[in-house]
Amino acid sequence: MAPQVLYRVIYGTPEPEPWQAERVTIRPAVLHEYRRQRVKHADFPAIVPKPSTTVRGAFITGLTDEDVACLDMFEGVMYKRQKVKVKLLKDVKLGDNIPDSKLAKAEGEEVEAETYVWRWPVEDLEDKEWDFEHFKKRKLKAWAGMVTDPNTSVDEGFADVDAYCAAVATSTRGGLSGGRGTGGRGSGGRGTANRSMLDREAGGRGTGGQPMEGQGGSVKGTTQRGVGNQAPRGRGQGAGVSMTG
Repeated sequence: MAPQVLYRVIYGTPEPEPWQAERVTIRPAVLHEYRRQRVKHADFPAIVPKPSTTVRGAFITGLTDEDVACLDMFEGVMYKRQKVKVKLLKDVKLGDNIPDSKLAKAEGEEVEAETYVWRWPVEDLEDKEWDFEHFKKRKLKAWAGMVTDPNTSVDEGFADVDAYCAAVATSTRGGLSGGRGTGGRGSGGRGTANRSMLDREAGGRGTGGQPMEGQGGSVKGTTQRGVGNQAPRGRGQGAGVSMTG
């Protein structure tokens, strides 16, 4: 999950206030024994267990319980959040596109995290690696809500994610000032829970609609993400969440 998409989910905007961006830390990491594959007829990937393979992603800390609930909603029912062990990367920036052959030398501390693992049939996945660089160049702006071209379709699923997360913020923080997408969700309440996650560098939907194929927005296939009314999961389960990609 690119930072812009993460911010879009938890704050309602891909360009948060400085204090919001500083609340979470995003570090490059690698997950072993998993593979990242594209979901058929969709922009986004899924990770599945597979020996002798790795997934490059981002280790995210500082997430609150409500952030995790929003990410659960965003990822939808096709995924299950589970604990994994990941290796943090040393002297590597999040956007660095270093070859896999050099990853081993960059591996550092092993930490526990949570990530979203594909729970539906593997037949719904393409049998090849998902191309994150292609996603960043061709799809990222649409998924982060940064598209200004009226002819480019933006994933309508964020409307449900926004509504859900706004409701979570109101119920858990008593409606503190600062709405999502403007001034943030407030600075008190449960904002110090400090959850962490490993993100696989992908987008998610969390709605009942069909995914878009490309930025043009033509809809294909029958794969659906989420249900639009999913209850928050994993409250109070400790640290760990991240590795999308």
